[in-house]
Amino acid sequence: MRSPSLSLPVLAALLIAACGGPAGPVEHAGGDAPPAIDGESYPDALRSYTSMDPEDPARIAWRDALIAHRAADTDAVLARGDYDEVVQHLATLTELLTPADIDNDRVPATLGPIAHWIVEHGSPRGDEGRVMGARRLLAAIGDDPQRQNAERERIAGWGRDARSRIDNPIERYGGMIQVWEQNEQIAPAPEVLETLARLYVEQRDALQSTFNFGPDAPERPTPGGLSYNELRLVPHLIQRAPLDVAAVYLRHGDLAGAVEHVSRMEPRGGDEEDLQRLVQILEAARARTESGAGALGEIAMGFARARPEVAEALCALGVRRFPEDARFPLCLARVAIARDRAGLATAWYAEVVRLAPDQRDVYDEALRQLQEVMEAGAFDADVGQSRAIARSAIAILDEHATRWPTEQPAVTRDQILFQLGRAEMSAGNVREARARLEASLAANETQEAHLALGLLLERTGLGAEAAIHYRTALDQAPARTPEDRLVRAEVTERLGDAFRTAGEEQQARRMYRQALEVWNAVVEGITGPRAALAQVRRGILLSRVGDEAASAAAFSAAMEAAPNFREPYASILSHLVVSAPNLGLAQDVLRRAQSQLRLEPEWKVYFALWVQAIAGRASAEPESDVSMMLGELAHGDQWSNRLAAFGDHSLPYPELRGHASSVGQRVEADFYEGARRMAAGDEVGARQLFEQVLASGMVNFYEYAMAQELLQMLGSGAVAETTATP
Repeated sequence: MRSPSLSLPVLAALLIAACGGPAGPVEHAGGDAPPAIDGESYPDALRSYTSMDPEDPARIAWRDALIAHRAADTDAVLARGDYDEVVQHLATLTELLTPADIDNDRVPATLGPIAHWIVEHGSPRGDEGRVMGARRLLAAIGDDPQRQNAERERIAGWGRDARSRIDNPIERYGGMIQVWEQNEQIAPAPEVLETLARLYVEQRDALQSTFNFGPDAPERPTPGGLSYNELRLVPHLIQRAPLDVAAVYLRHGDLAGAVEHVSRMEPRGGDEEDLQRLVQILEAARARTESGAGALGEIAMGFARARPEVAEALCALGVRRFPEDARFPLCLARVAIARDRAGLATAWYAEVVRLAPDQRDVYDEALRQLQEVMEAGAFDADVGQSRAIARSAIAILDEHATRWPTEQPAVTRDQILFQLGRAEMSAGNVREARARLEASLAANETQEAHLALGLLLERTGLGAEAAIHYRTALDQAPARTPEDRLVRAEVTERLGDAFRTAGEEQQARRMYRQALEVWNAVVEGITGPRAALAQVRRGILLSRVGDEAASAAAFSAAMEAAPNFREPYASILSHLVVSAPNLGLAQDVLRRAQSQLRLEPEWKVYFALWVQAIAGRASAEPESDVSMMLGELAHGDQWSNRLAAFGDHSLPYPELRGHASSVGQRVEADFYEGARRMAAGDEVGARQLFEQVLASGMVNFYEYAMAQELLQMLGSGAVAETTATP
């Protein structure tokens, strides 16, 4: 499990989660085969795919490669069994399909299991639209098309019949439109679009007929069955119907379809001029001229706020038709930002800069948005995305520096490299993390980069080098305010850790005592979670200098200071795993955590496993509650269930590791088996497993830090510790 970031300011930035692998930028030329797509290459691959003509023979192969990348976690999504999550997962895959793909049975078979799942679980829920969409996909895949289409017709007929008896036209048509929009989200087949467009027209006509809205209507009736708000909505629904019909086709970039279906609409209630204007601008947007580009951009802008998916499709069409016009990639960058797709947004901004290198406002916008997504944690999600963002961002910064060398951008090179270094560090990519952090320091020597690099070096056994960076960070830390003193105490403790890793125990103890003096001086003046964290730091430092009794008292004070705050419990237990194995205190921590906290199941498992490890080092058995807790949590398919089954001895280690689907999970499996072997006296086996943990490079995991400490004990022969009294 990843260690949480500390709440105090300096170290809070050090610990994040990420995973992924290396890749380079992707460019497409017509007819090229798709590249291998991973988290790093995905934004550029999607950008290239968006630029491809729908008739390009290579498009299907690129589409399937992108779908395969997005579908990588399908098994995990289905295993979790959350209906809304599965529906959204399928929708993210089918948004790459065109209506022609479905009509011509060009649907990848990888969508089949998800579609079957939705049919199975959506049918009992009465989810008409999504079940119809899933069955349409299965028919296009070739999975018993006759039966799938017959079932679709049956569901559609049932829906029409059931709603035909509803007098209120807003409710009647609103329900049907929602069903067919959900159908279209899953399977945008031509007949689905046709039905949806027809329903919008029928709704408008029914409203116009029932309520006689129009410029010549003497007064507006208030028939029974309608609320006041529904009545107010009627003119709006009538007026926007042509836009609704157009949007059905525009969200697939189909200008011709939009023109055709809007042109078919007969004027109602004096809207003839509005219909004509809409048809005119749609026709104008079909022209492959400068005025056509302007009309296309105008329509996209009109839809951007209310229907960003329509704006996205129109701007993608603009990119294909007008590849040198910067307006359209700029539009796509903005839509990507709105959809929380930071990697794709940055790739599009880089394309805008390439096309319009002298537009200063574009640089400012791009870098301002980059700053915002960095603050929102864009570098926390996936190291591949982090690399893609960094690559595009640095390209933008380089262009900015060339044109405006004396002006400071909103985001600097060292900040981007620092964020990328942290992402690489959390992903276990030690070499890449060190290179990025060193490059960040070369651009600008910041305290946070020295601390991050120091932690990386310390965790990888390079204590002397880590001490240099911690010392520099300490020199950079001011000492003016009480908060400054706390920061300096944290860094001083880190410096002690580096000396201890380097084997300089005397220097380490000196640093620990210096840090302890600061915490002792401030602990009485703070309360709540801050006091709890201060007491935790005191407890660990007291343990480091050999005063286990005072350490236990500090840990108890930490839990009393903030009984509903999880972090102190986790910090105390993880420390007890690698210090004098005080089983009594550990069990007290677990009891308090259970009674005071609403612990998530996974945290219950980790806490129980840590108490087991402490008991093993103390050559004792934990209380029966520990085994009972693990037994209760051992049923299920989640990783925490597997760990619990391992903890209660119902799942052997080889099977546990076989279930591990990520580097982090393999690290956890190896550590807990290593702790078990260490308790059994198998030092050789324990050492081998702990070394596997360190080889992973997952330096931000609790299990990594604990394995490092236990390996040092195995190396020094200090395995059999004396159990401290509570």
